[in-house]
Amino acid sequence: MTHGQLLLARRAFALAILSSRIASGGVNTDAFRHALKRLDRAAYFDDGYYGRRLNGGELTLDDNAVLSPDDVTARAQTLARRPRGHDHGS
Repeated sequence: MTHGQLLLARRAFALAILSSRIASGGVNTDAFRHALKRLDRAAYFDDGYYGRRLNGGELTLDDNAVLSPDDVTARAQTLARRPRGHDHGS
């Protein structure tokens, strides 16, 4: 795993935990597990362990009207426009 992949993995895991807490007012592993079970096949299998957590976190936030899919897409587009390596010093 490269340094960048490790950073992404950590961030995805943190987002999953945070989204569960925000959406439920505390840790709700059942709600998060339910979100993981509802992911489409590509989001579940193709994106790997941390990708599942990221996708499940997004779904949990959407389910609880914290963020919409459009909010996530807009933020991803903003981040994609930043220069390559901007936060890694390379």
